[in-house]
Amino acid sequence: MRSVLSAVIVLLVTCSTGCINPLPSSLPSDVSDPAALELLRASAEAHGGDATFAEVAAINVSYDGEWLNNVWNLQPMLVDREHRKSSVERIEYGSGWPVVTQTHTGPAGATKDVRWPAADPAGETYGGGASVRYAGNRVEDPEEGVRVEEAAAMVAEAYRMFLTGPFYFTQRGGEMTAVMASADTVLGATCDVVLVELRPGFGTSKVDRVEIAIDQETQYVRRVRFSLDGFRKTRGATADVEFSNFVEREGLVFPTEFLEIVVHPINREVHRWWVTDLSVELKSE
Repeated sequence: MRSVLSAVIVLLVTCSTGCINPLPSSLPSDVSDPAALELLRASAEAHGGDATFAEVAAINVSYDGEWLNNVWNLQPMLVDREHRKSSVERIEYGSGWPVVTQTHTGPAGATKDVRWPAADPAGETYGGGASVRYAGNRVEDPEEGVRVEEAAAMVAEAYRMFLTGPFYFTQRGGEMTAVMASADTVLGATCDVVLVELRPGFGTSKVDRVEIAIDQETQYVRRVRFSLDGFRKTRGATADVEFSNFVEREGLVFPTEFLEIVVHPINREVHRWWVTDLSVELKSE
């Protein structure tokens, strides 16, 4: 209880000193800027090219990581610390929305299996968007089940963005508006920044906003800054994820080290994770 109270006090003190969200609440235009779209295409080319990525049938990735600075006290359901330390994940690309499957493990020992979007053979859900099973079982309480599924859906969709970088935007279904934003420096690299609005957003969110920081020298995506509106307990919050240690698989470039920082309403590093295995399956295989 004391640690939870301390976290709440930190949050209140931080906001009392001026909680300014660095992510704009809306775009200045509902029409995409050609320069922004071209920058996203250039970044995709630097990461291997849209034509190469279009040949991907699936991506298999394993992660390990650590939670930082007691974030599990602020967002215990989203973090799910006892079940989310390492994971084995697969992104399948077909004619519809990409399907993400995840098997998480943590100190609790039992696996947490997630499928997003939920569809056969994932089974029935409570209406929160993702299929979630703990050791093969659904959450017993329906109200809690909806929240667990909402959180899992947002995480699964966001992690697809983290790994695939510019391709998440250039090869994404749904609606997207992109405009140029102010340049920034990320991990010592000068970056051009594109601000996008996505419909739908992450998980069950109807809309989310993302700033994509693109290294002026390499054209790699070095950071995304994004809204967290897909889970009711994080609506209004903003987080950064920084990318480093890039590798190539099947002609495509992926980051393998990630650092998440909540930048609103607090400023705190919360999660560091890294790739332990990565492979790409092509449609021609």
